[in-house]
Amino acid sequence: MQQLLEHQRDFDFIDENALSSHLILENGSLKNKSEQYYRAVIIPPVSSISKTALDRLQSYAASGGQVIFLGHEPSLIVDKTFLSASAPEDLSWAIKEFSGELTPRVMEALPQPDVQLDRFCPYVKVTHRRLRDADLYFFFNESTENQLIDVSLAGSGQARVWDAMTGKIEAISSTSLDNGLVRLNLKLEPYHTKFIIIGKYRDKIPADRNSNENISTFSIVARDSLTGELGVAVASRFFAVGSVVPWAKAGAGAVATQSYANTTFGWRGLELLEKGATPDEIVKILLRNDTEPEKRQFGIVSSTGESASYTGKLCASWAGGRNGPDYAIQGNILAGKAVVTAMESAFLGTKGTLAERLYASLLAGEENGGDSRGKQSAALLVVKENAGYGGFTDRAIDIRVDDHTEPFKELGRLLKFAQMNYSWNEGWTLFTKKNYSEALVYMERTMSLAPDNPEVLYDLAVVRLAAGKKEASLEALKKALILNPKLKKQAIGDNDLKDLSNENEFQNLIK
Repeated sequence: MQQLLEHQRDFDFIDENALSSHLILENGSLKNKSEQYYRAVIIPPVSSISKTALDRLQSYAASGGQVIFLGHEPSLIVDKTFLSASAPEDLSWAIKEFSGELTPRVMEALPQPDVQLDRFCPYVKVTHRRLRDADLYFFFNESTENQLIDVSLAGSGQARVWDAMTGKIEAISSTSLDNGLVRLNLKLEPYHTKFIIIGKYRDKIPADRNSNENISTFSIVARDSLTGELGVAVASRFFAVGSVVPWAKAGAGAVATQSYANTTFGWRGLELLEKGATPDEIVKILLRNDTEPEKRQFGIVSSTGESASYTGKLCASWAGGRNGPDYAIQGNILAGKAVVTAMESAFLGTKGTLAERLYASLLAGEENGGDSRGKQSAALLVVKENAGYGGFTDRAIDIRVDDHTEPFKELGRLLKFAQMNYSWNEGWTLFTKKNYSEALVYMERTMSLAPDNPEVLYDLAVVRLAAGKKEASLEALKKALILNPKLKKQAIGDNDLKDLSNENEFQNLIK
């Protein structure tokens, strides 16, 4: 991953469920619902992979996509359970790089980058997203020195720059090249972020936008004292607020930085939390050398539940916050104080997961007026130790709605998928550890989030049976096989269902 970042290669993490069910195979690419196209898939070192995912990868490779197994290829193909796993027969359609490194051979197999720098600059990180009428690039300088670069970007049309540190948006000198690229000069100060917009995207971020406008949001940072989860939820009448405000790290804490956002408050706040500073101490440290402390607003919660919320006296009205054990809530350019008080009441009064409580808090803020200018974007982030895909990161849930007429509804839709995957993974992990009663709690919840997902219902049948609920197991299995008759073949030889094999109802189901 670090090598990709250092070479300005944009990428996303996807799990097997997304690969198997949610991405569309189109013209040699995998396309998601936001119309991002993936022309190469890198598989990290894994010992096993599901047959459904492998079949999808093979179809993708056959249509022209690049599939790369990094480190080693999977030794087991899992059709349903590890008991029925088999060795792969032929993976010659994929590229294999057993060194585990992105060698020149691998880099050549990747599609040409949409971002070309005039020199190797590993400190500059870039993310690219295609919008309806434009291309959006997010640049971040993670070094302690200024970075002056000539950059060529895929896209056509007017180039504009938005500085996330100052809120300033203005046209930028650029040259359109014959090869479909736009060339421009870019200066990034230490730990500085910039958005470059190329194209006709004007309905939400016009070129003549007031350069003094700040990032108005309402946000909540919080901790779940029972699970140790930490999270941030945020909403705004502002494009891609999730790219600026939320920061969180398992074992450290969570930060939301907004109102003329100094984005360094995010990573610096987390570093200070890791070193043992309290949220109140961090507020003083961050503001000590800040050039515009009166305009800043941010909230902090630690991994032990201590919290702080700061609102500068020059933040646009209405602005303020509330905090207590395990949470901090803050907002600016709001309809009134009722926004943050409603958010607080909703968070404290809602039962459920941290993600559900964060989402409930956002909805309560919106229902009481929210951002006084309207709505446009929202995001929700939850971290927990080793809860990310494959256990390699701490990002249990990371969803964003960058530009939508109904961002709260869309965030809620995404949250259902995110919570389903999170709950499903935890339930199946507990099942493999033979903690059947605990696994059943998670699988029942997964089913409630995806009642018509046949694979979820099938796994629910397995876990119900293991937990001693034979009749309920048959009920879930029946629905799963109706929704996806192809699962009958799997059920016939599934050792996890062997205790049903002598049941007449089971025999009728698999006919």
